[in-house]
Amino acid sequence: MKKRKGSPSAAAEPTLLKSPESDRSSLSYEAVFVVIMIALIFILYWLWICITYRSGLLWIPDSPDQIGSYFARFWDFIKQGAIPSRFAIVVYLGWVVSHAFGQIYLSGKTVKGLPMRGQNGKQLKYTMNGWKAFWLMWIILFGFHQSRILPITVFYDLCGELMTVSFAFSSLLSLWLFLFPNDNSPTTRSISGFWFGRDLNPRFRGFDWKLFCEARPGLPLWAVLNVSTCVKQYETFGSVSSSMLLITFMQFWYVVDYFWNEEAILSTMDIMTDHFGFMLCFGDLAWVPFTYTIQTRFLCSMDSLHEASPLLLAASFIIFVVGFIVFRSSNSQKHNFRMNPSKHQKKGTFIETKSGSRLLISGWWGWVRHANYLGDIMMGWSWSLPTGYSTLLAYFYPIYFTILVLHREYRDNVHCQKKYGDDWTRYCKIVPYRLIPYVY
Repeated sequence: MKKRKGSPSAAAEPTLLKSPESDRSSLSYEAVFVVIMIALIFILYWLWICITYRSGLLWIPDSPDQIGSYFARFWDFIKQGAIPSRFAIVVYLGWVVSHAFGQIYLSGKTVKGLPMRGQNGKQLKYTMNGWKAFWLMWIILFGFHQSRILPITVFYDLCGELMTVSFAFSSLLSLWLFLFPNDNSPTTRSISGFWFGRDLNPRFRGFDWKLFCEARPGLPLWAVLNVSTCVKQYETFGSVSSSMLLITFMQFWYVVDYFWNEEAILSTMDIMTDHFGFMLCFGDLAWVPFTYTIQTRFLCSMDSLHEASPLLLAASFIIFVVGFIVFRSSNSQKHNFRMNPSKHQKKGTFIETKSGSRLLISGWWGWVRHANYLGDIMMGWSWSLPTGYSTLLAYFYPIYFTILVLHREYRDNVHCQKKYGDDWTRYCKIVPYRLIPYVY
């Protein structure tokens, strides 16, 4: 929704707007968030319809006169394949509950987060057990699949129904956290407050909702949906295409990387500064797993196996590897700099600002201001290239994410200019490139 950061969840959420400090009571301002929420929900279902019933072809009204019949047909598609059965509800709630149990009961390293904003330096403790939970999940799923208790293809077959349940669950959770916050947030009970959230780090009896939703149900479901789609393609065509295997592998690696570097999420904007509301909740639980799997589900929806050329597959993989190296190494540098400031005292590696904080100007961060965004964009495009060029729909994620990142980069620059003033001007002279070295 996000998103970008030391974790994949940044590619995750649709965070096109951030809460301003004033004018929150404006009716027009509040109306914006109603429009955004309706648009995101519409896009979620529209993408699913295009993949499921149109084999990836874009579906829009042919003329203004057909808008009424278009939306009637839209609703028919939802009734046909996205109204959840009891079984789908049980599967999704079982999925969420099992991951919650994993976060609560699995052992793991206990670490402290960064000092919380406006909390007198308070640091929350987190148990990093996502790596164990992720692989335990696969062992359980393999057992269910082999015993036919829950074939892995169920996730593909029930995609529309699970999507609806995840949307409903994220909406209800957002509403609950909005109505019953557990800290004294200044956010009013408005539509924008529901969108952004009232709590910074909502916890219920020690259970951290933000950390949980950042990854546990959504990211593993992304990987599982891809594997489910691979198996479905094999059952349908008798083999799995090279394009399908490559996309699944690259995205699986991306998810695995998150859990291997799970601690890095603690120094990101999502955990440190963003309140937890519908924006993050919907993005983490519904947007990520059901829009990031468009590429593989499109390949499975085709009438025959699609095999990209070896050259295109090789180019896609090279772009992914380079993007991943840039993404991970730059995020690791930033995370280590924030979490261990005492280990970064060498002169010339950072700028000391008048506000008391420091700006990193070494490694990737001495070359370009947002190397992590650049790496994330490269990986996003590498996931769509193996699908070929038959439909623009397969490129929804990289197009959407590139626009999102450009907006975020612009917003970050404005925010930092206000926050650091002359120090930011000095920093920009030292690191002139904003996103792409020698280009932008």
